[in-house]
Amino acid sequence: MASLSRELVFLILQFLDEEKFRGTLHRLEQESGFRFNMQHFEDLVNQGKWDDVERYLSGFTTLEDNRYSMKIYFEIRKQKYLEALELQEKTTALDILTKDLKVFQALNSELYEEMTGLLVLDNFRENDKLAHYGDARTARALMFLELKKLIESNPVFLDKLEFPKMHPSRLRTVVNQALNWQHKLCKRPKPVPEINTLFVDHSCDNDFPRPNPVSAIAPHATGASGQITLPILQGQQNHVVYSQNLPMSHSSYQGQPLTTSLGLQSAPQFLNLPQGPVLMPMQMSHMAQPPSLQAMQQQEQQKRVREAAFVGSGPAQIPSQALQRPAKVRKQKDAHIFGTPRKSYATEDLPTSVILTLRFTSQPTTISFHPSNVNYLLAGDVAGCVSMFDTSTTLRLWSQNMSALVENVSVNKAVWSPDGSLIGAAMSSGRVALQAVHTNSVAVLGKPVEVSAHEGQVNDLKFTTLSSEQLVVVTCGDDKLVKVWDVRSGQMLYTFEGHEDRVFCVCPHIKNSISFLLSASRDGTIKVWLYGSTNSQVDFKVDGSYCTCITYSHDGSKLFSCGRGDGSTTTLFEWDEQHGTIKQRYTNFLNSTNDRAVIDTVANRFIVTVDEHKLKFWDFNEPRMLFSVTLEEELPPSSQVCFNCNGSLLAVLGQSKFVKVLASSKDAAHLMASRKSDGREEPEHVVSVEERPLEPVQDAPPASKEVVTEIARRPKEHSFEASSSQITDRASCTSRLLTDGDGHGIRYLVYSNNGTGLLALGSNATHSFWKWEKDGSRVFDEAALWKPSPSAVMQNDRSPGSDDAVACMVISRNDSYVLSASGGKVSLFNLLTFKIMAAFMPPPPAASCMAFHLEDNNIIAIGRDDGSLLIYNVRLDDVKVQVKEHDCMITGLAYSTKHECLVSVSSDAKVCVWDIVDDKYSKKDELKLQSEEAPTETETKLTRVSCMFTASHDHLLIAQPTRLDMVSMPALESSASWTPRDSLQSTITSACLSCDSRQIFCGFRDGSMAIFNVGNLAISCVFHPNVLGEGLYCTAIASHSDSAHGSQFAAGLSNGHVLILEPRLGGMLLWSEA
Repeated sequence: MASLSRELVFLILQFLDEEKFRGTLHRLEQESGFRFNMQHFEDLVNQGKWDDVERYLSGFTTLEDNRYSMKIYFEIRKQKYLEALELQEKTTALDILTKDLKVFQALNSELYEEMTGLLVLDNFRENDKLAHYGDARTARALMFLELKKLIESNPVFLDKLEFPKMHPSRLRTVVNQALNWQHKLCKRPKPVPEINTLFVDHSCDNDFPRPNPVSAIAPHATGASGQITLPILQGQQNHVVYSQNLPMSHSSYQGQPLTTSLGLQSAPQFLNLPQGPVLMPMQMSHMAQPPSLQAMQQQEQQKRVREAAFVGSGPAQIPSQALQRPAKVRKQKDAHIFGTPRKSYATEDLPTSVILTLRFTSQPTTISFHPSNVNYLLAGDVAGCVSMFDTSTTLRLWSQNMSALVENVSVNKAVWSPDGSLIGAAMSSGRVALQAVHTNSVAVLGKPVEVSAHEGQVNDLKFTTLSSEQLVVVTCGDDKLVKVWDVRSGQMLYTFEGHEDRVFCVCPHIKNSISFLLSASRDGTIKVWLYGSTNSQVDFKVDGSYCTCITYSHDGSKLFSCGRGDGSTTTLFEWDEQHGTIKQRYTNFLNSTNDRAVIDTVANRFIVTVDEHKLKFWDFNEPRMLFSVTLEEELPPSSQVCFNCNGSLLAVLGQSKFVKVLASSKDAAHLMASRKSDGREEPEHVVSVEERPLEPVQDAPPASKEVVTEIARRPKEHSFEASSSQITDRASCTSRLLTDGDGHGIRYLVYSNNGTGLLALGSNATHSFWKWEKDGSRVFDEAALWKPSPSAVMQNDRSPGSDDAVACMVISRNDSYVLSASGGKVSLFNLLTFKIMAAFMPPPPAASCMAFHLEDNNIIAIGRDDGSLLIYNVRLDDVKVQVKEHDCMITGLAYSTKHECLVSVSSDAKVCVWDIVDDKYSKKDELKLQSEEAPTETETKLTRVSCMFTASHDHLLIAQPTRLDMVSMPALESSASWTPRDSLQSTITSACLSCDSRQIFCGFRDGSMAIFNVGNLAISCVFHPNVLGEGLYCTAIASHSDSAHGSQFAAGLSNGHVLILEPRLGGMLLWSEA
């Protein structure tokens, strides 16, 4: 069968499973032989349906295929035979023996004779080999475990045990795409096309009858026995639709494609683990990588572009009014010299001539050029300060003390983040500090935040991006550990243990779509780690020396290391990644001091370092040193070197409180001519840093206006220490105020799933819908109140006396439909037309909360104000389950596919967990969360107790009027809690998780708001009531649905307006104390 036909079968299998056509599903699995459903096979075995077991198995293998298949059939027939004997059905047992088991006689006649002898026994357990046989149910379960191992080892089943990875309801999506394409070909396309059949091609020109919009999609939608069809709408209102279900995933088809252990199909070559048949790199070379990984690799390589065929971008342009520079003409000329692209990079282009000397009052300890601006140089010193210089003007742009918590510390390493928005500093105190920087890098934002990272000194620090595009910082220290921290939240993600000596260097890297990490220790060991794995994958060892630096060439093709030797043999190597051995030894590197040697590379061709008080250069492909350069001021025996992003400048760290900046001889000559034209003939420009005051910054807002951060004085282990940032006005945030002018308070708020809309439900039971373009950031410029027509309105049914009723709302996964209630009937609206599709479940009792099932979007859980819970099938208009375990109103519902459960919470903070087995709901566990102070009746009316799963479904957020809890699952235990205190003493009115589950957005009755860290419920940011406006407070809160805008949230206000906020917290560093 052709490949596309095979894939079509899988689409049909997914469709049958989603529609619960089980018999047809398993018949097609068997007849096609494409998909062996292990769960179905287990069910048949446990039920003892032996004929069905063999019939299903025959679609995939026969007894004669191989020894695995023969063993499978033998075990099944043996169990069938024993069960007949146990039931004393001797005739049936004899028939099984002579027909089913006869085929095995030739293979093992002795076993066959022994089985025949069981017929004459009253109880076959009298046979010593069967003495431990239990009952049939236990024997079937044990036999299935054996069968499963045989099936997984059988090559016949190799590609049939895992279902291909695809989006839910993929067949419907393909049909929709075809209809959308047909609709685009219509000469006179209708704004809202109607589909009456799939048997012919769609055309708006066809003169089809125009049925009633509701009845066409859902016959008898409002009747008790009618059916409601919820179609998929892929896109906007002018797209053609067809479906009976909203697209949802199904647990039985969420398996990953068949891969080897640790997913190492495309792992770096040196990760040669005996984990199974790993695909060779040549097999992977033609395969496209996921866009996000390509973007990460491109970002890694573009940090400092030094290709042999150089393509430069010049220095970052800063407005002329930004800095008051005394030599603007010289700035432009210097920038032209060092920012001009080269067509090639040869030996004569290597920087060997000193053009600038920066002298310090404190000894500099580390240097790093900006990742994109050729002239910006970062330097850290022994006094704990980091300063940035513009080498083209010799100006110090700013200086920042990186340790507010500990005095008398040194900066061991200071580096830039890939985009230049952050600076990381490794401190001698064992702490790590991060500093946010203004977009053009001419000013810092706020104060640095710190973490107690290692015992002893922190020796190295590097930024990198994990596969999920998560920015992290990697650190190592004297405590022999390597740690990985999330930059945004400050949480420690990984700890790598295994080094037996101090770790001097880390080198994160991405190769063949695999993110991994190398670390080097003082004893000469280089270890390779995979994120998420506790053990190192590969160890490299250099005998007789220790390693101080490891680095890749900038195209990622070559790995180098250097260290301390005995003064007679070199310790500068290129490594063979595949075998973990030394590939090239570069001569004349004889570092025998205790200084930590550092190497850098340029143009994917040259290596440079300081050795024996000299600058030394090597070609990648030549073991002998090219040449060395001796400077007028003696360099230390070993020191740090650093190229700028295009290789035109080289900075060298001196031992007498200076930093030398070098350029090529040609560039230096141009610079000297430029200086002569300015009346300055000195070949080398010397600047005393202590004599030059900080230049004023005009285009960057003062840090105090951007964000105020107070550093906590209490040290904490494994948590970043900064008290909550205070935002006092909207100027400190990116914000947009949305209004529809009706003045009614917001009761419920939710973002659309595609992140391009925001739906609000007011206290007058009327909905407001704002829309914008695809990019979530455009909400601040383009969000506008949207209606399909000027008179269109979505208003819920309201019962008499329901003014104070709890409102609830849930939006479908395809953003086409919304279910909503405001104390009256539950209403089903078409979000594209605002038309009501159905209204059902009139009160009392009234619906108080709702949640869509995560696998079948026709199934909805509905909590009611009398404490009852209903599971309702919208399409069939049928209540499937009705239970009651709560004594008061259910106010929150949350499904979990990971735990196969539904969680409900009531207004008295009682949490119930419901197991879901075969569409049946049974209570598994419950938890009562007690607040120190019981909420008043007014507080209860203000706040609905809500629940929400984190993205991993490992924790559950429970929000009460006077308490927040993070509840671990499935243990159902509160792992962290927070109660209003100090500056936040008001009642909680609403709370929700960010879409990436790293933050909690929370509103309070006094008009303040706060952002909490999910891990420990520590406050990372507080919004002053001035942000919302005088007398206003947050009545509903919702987080953006796209992780790319994880810090954006919307606050529904008491006056009916909606405020969308995205705080600017120093590069979005939301670190907080535990």
